[in-house]
This record gives sequence, C-alpha cells and structure tokens, in this order.
Amino acid sequence: MALPSTFTFEPTLRCNLRCTMCYQNEYRDAGGGPELGMVEIRRLVSSLGHRFRRAYLVGGEVFLRRDFEEILSLFREHGISVFLTSNGTVLPRARLAALARFANLAGIWFSLDGIGAVHDRVRGRGTFELTRRCLEAARGRFEVGASFVILPDNVHQMLDHARLMASLGVVEVNFQHEIYATEEEREASRQWLGWRPDELMVSTRPAGAPPEFLPTLRANLQALPAAERELGVVTSFEPPIANARLDEFYAGTLRGRARLFCREIDNLRIDPQGNVIFCPYLRRSFGNLLEQPVEEVWNSSALRRFRVDLLEANLLPICQRCCKVGLWPGGAERPQSLDLPTAAVS
Repeated sequence: MALPSTFTFEPTLRCNLRCTMCYQNEYRDAGGGPELGMVEIRRLVSSLGHRFRRAYLVGGEVFLRRDFEEILSLFREHGISVFLTSNGTVLPRARLAALARFANLAGIWFSLDGIGAVHDRVRGRGTFELTRRCLEAARGRFEVGASFVILPDNVHQMLDHARLMASLGVVEVNFQHEIYATEEEREASRQWLGWRPDELMVSTRPAGAPPEFLPTLRANLQALPAAERELGVVTSFEPPIANARLDEFYAGTLRGRARLFCREIDNLRIDPQGNVIFCPYLRRSFGNLLEQPVEEVWNSSALRRFRVDLLEANLLPICQRCCKVGLWPGGAERPQSLDLPTAAVS
C-alpha cells in the first residue's frame, strides 16, 4: 500500500479541560504517558523524508507543549504545511501573534460546542469566551474553522451557532456526531482484537438519545442548506453517513445493516511516543518510527493483515458511531456473509 502524502501527529494527549464527551478522559485519569522530546521529534520527522507535504497536529491540547513553535519550525524546514486543532483556551494573543511568522501554518480549527453557557457546560466554565476571543484574534492571520460536537445539550443551538460562526469570519463549521460505544460494544471489539483494554480508547454510554434529540437534529439538517446560502458559510458533517441513517447510527444497528469501510484506513497516525497506531481509538502500536523506517511499518504484515481483517469484519462494534465510518462504495446493504471472524487479530 502506497504511503500517503499526509500524516497525523499527536504531540501530546495532555489537556487543560475535561469535556463531557471526550474519549481521552480515562487515559488522562490513569496518568497519561510519556511524550517525545524535540530531539526525538527531529529524528522522527527527518526519518519521514520528503514524501509528506501536509500534517495534522492534534491532541489533547497541542498548545500545552511549550516547544510547539519549535515543532512548527521543524515542519517548516521540511516543507510540511500544518493544520491543527485547539480548544483555544491556552493561546494568549502574544503567542497567537507569534505564530503568524509560520507560513506553513495553514489553518487552526477551534472547538466550540454551543454558545455561552451551553458550551461551558460541555467544556468548562468561562471557556466559551476564551475560545471566542482566541478565534477572533486568529481570524485574518490563518484560515479558521470551528468544530461542534452534536449533543443532547446543544442540538437546539446548531443554527444559531452557524450564524455566530459566520459573523466571526469562520470559513467552515464542522458538525460532528458524538463518538461513543456501549460497554458491550467495547468488550466485543476488545475480545475480537485480543488487545489489552488500554489499547482501546473510546467513550462508553448506553445507546440511544432523548426523545426530542433526533427530531430536533432532523429539523436542523433540513434548515442548514438555506442557512448556508444566507450566511455564506460552509457546513460539513462527520461522518456524512450519519445524516442519511440517523436512527441506525444512534441505535448502534448501522453495522448490522450496511456494508461499511473506514475512511482512516489510508492515514498514517503517529502517537506521542512515535508509534504508528491505526486511529485515535484503536491504539495498539504497529511499530515505532524511531526504530523502524516508515515504509517498513506502513507495509508490515501485521498492519496489512489488520486492515484486511477490519474490512472483512465490516469494522468493529465500536466503529459504527465513529467520525470516520463510511458507506462502502457501490453497495449500501450488508452482505449476509459478513461477521466478526472467530480468530483474534494479533
């Protein structure tokens, strides 16, 4: 499988917030883990060669790294453009202004999950104003976007949120359906994989939603196209499949009724220790880039077999509400022969 031209790097999984829906809370409660220092990051990026032209930097909160500007400088030296995500609460104006000297910093996406007290209930008291002010300061220096996780607490604000983002000069509002699994889905996935519990990182809660949630969401989905034209803002959704099959997506029956694939399958993701992992939620190391060439890890028998097994299994139970789940091209309905293999992935 050919290497991609982009990669995702997690400089840190530390965060200053504890958002209600965050799948990383349990990891941080357990004490987190080590992070590469600049010497190791320099070695890692140098080992990638010149094939990668774009990187997505995600956390945690990336700006908790005091050496973040050094990381940006390193990527600039290698001709790599950078998009990043931030909660916008630990980025003072002086530091934000200093980032403008990095021509390779193409854009920043800020997390805003509602307006005022609604957002604060999700991410913490006072965070809405901090993030809004940071977004306004970033506007004009970088391309800015906003992500909004759709929750029962904020679904009624989707249209007002789009209007506010348009007034702030945001180029795109990305609405993300909540990513979670039931305890049963997580355990079934872990048993099939044969992995340790800490190699799966996903929020768990019962399936379903309050009675008023889906009707409100459907009404918003119908109204948003007209709002886009009126406001001149682009809205997008992750995963797109959820909008067409809301009942199945939220009930957890999508995997049993449709042929699925993973849109993350051709992405190189590197964790804070330099390990190649499959995705944010399936975190077993397939190799460390300080120890092995990237081509060797990317096309290792273990990772190639994992990709094939995952697709043949119609993904895992924990995958069916993921932001990267997609409908198999050319075949919407799930073939009867698909099922979890009896052998675990090793």
